[in-house]
Amino acid sequence: MKCKSDFCIIIATGFLLAYANYFSIMNLFMPGMIKDLYLAFLVVLGLSPLFFRDRKLSKKQIAVLIPWALLICEILFNRNQDLAHGYVQFFVRALAGVSIIFMSQFGFRWQKHALTGMACIGMPNVIATYVFLVMPGLYKIMIALYGQIPVGTSGGAAGYRAGLQNHYSQNGTMIAFVLLIFGGCLLYYVTEARKMHYPTLIMTVLSFVAIILTSKRAHFLFTVIAFCVVYFVTNPRQTLGRGFKLFAAVLVGALALYLMSFHVSAIRMLLMRFMTAGNDSQTRTRFKMWALALDLFRKHPVMGIGWGGYKQVYAVELYQDWQSAGAKYLNSHNTYLQLLCETGVVGFLIYIWAALGTLITTSKALRHRRSMEAWRRKALYVSVVSQVFVLLYNFTGNTLYDYTIFMYSFTAMTGLAVLRGPCAGEALSREEARSIHTGEEYPNVMIAESEV
Repeated sequence: MKCKSDFCIIIATGFLLAYANYFSIMNLFMPGMIKDLYLAFLVVLGLSPLFFRDRKLSKKQIAVLIPWALLICEILFNRNQDLAHGYVQFFVRALAGVSIIFMSQFGFRWQKHALTGMACIGMPNVIATYVFLVMPGLYKIMIALYGQIPVGTSGGAAGYRAGLQNHYSQNGTMIAFVLLIFGGCLLYYVTEARKMHYPTLIMTVLSFVAIILTSKRAHFLFTVIAFCVVYFVTNPRQTLGRGFKLFAAVLVGALALYLMSFHVSAIRMLLMRFMTAGNDSQTRTRFKMWALALDLFRKHPVMGIGWGGYKQVYAVELYQDWQSAGAKYLNSHNTYLQLLCETGVVGFLIYIWAALGTLITTSKALRHRRSMEAWRRKALYVSVVSQVFVLLYNFTGNTLYDYTIFMYSFTAMTGLAVLRGPCAGEALSREEARSIHTGEEYPNVMIAESEV
């Protein structure tokens, strides 16, 4: 049972990532009961270290896991409105997404191929965006498949924005994580390897252009900021030099986008959406949604109205009869505000504790443990840049309430996992065995002063 955990993680996360990337298609063919049962299995698997009696966790590992465990308690016991109204899938999805982080505490060899698997599963979203751009007539297939015109495609004329998804925002999110994987690896090559890896550069550029094609301003902006933040974090002593290079790169990039906007409609649309931010109908709707969340928080500041409760209030307060039935139960498009209104200050602080604790742990390793193997360093870059992106996207997205939670949990889990040594029963290298015997820290193994 001990060393089968790698196999379990590979099977579980393979389905998990495929479902997270293409749930809109898979939902058309999979009975609800199968999805719910599998997600429930992920919950059990994510918490299964509790059943590994010989598993030892260091104090550092426990410190990272405690707030995530408390967040699971919030989902389970804080008057869960999803369960109360029969939305079992929403409940299980949130629980599975959070508990999957516990999987990083066991298994070992799956980590080396985690990023490759995640990129391969997500890459069809990038490819489909280009295919529908070049051959727009093919998008009729997606319209027929969904039985309706996906949101954000200008009546189907710009199907490339949504790609394989039934909403262009979902396509932007899935492409963003592909970009974060390749871009994170590229940061490693630029800042540490001091050489250019052209296949990674090409895939980064293709993913970045695909983000632009979706016209999703939040995904475009927050991925850029996340890369800039991590670029500085990796070596703060070179702040002035890196700052100048970054400023020059951003200036040249902005000028290039402006000039290209005269010839490329997708870029023109993206820039127009930035210029109309705050005045367009979409932003005004968001303001109303946020105001509702703040009002609910003021009425229930300590414990909130219960997990999943915002959707129910939205359906009564803001939903209009002329809107489609699919828009009746919506989240607030701001994770922080929704946490405040549903879980109050208590749940909000628990989440901040959990997210920042994980980010600080992986960021410190990224800055100070440079003697790791290249694949571990790449995994840390991807993990940190993805976490920064999600913390930013929380201001306009529902990262705890939609399938983004799976993408976040997997990248965070990978970052935590590479800081661990091999699982029990696996062969140790001579250096690893020596470090454990002598108590000296080997760069590839996290040695704790005391273990529980």
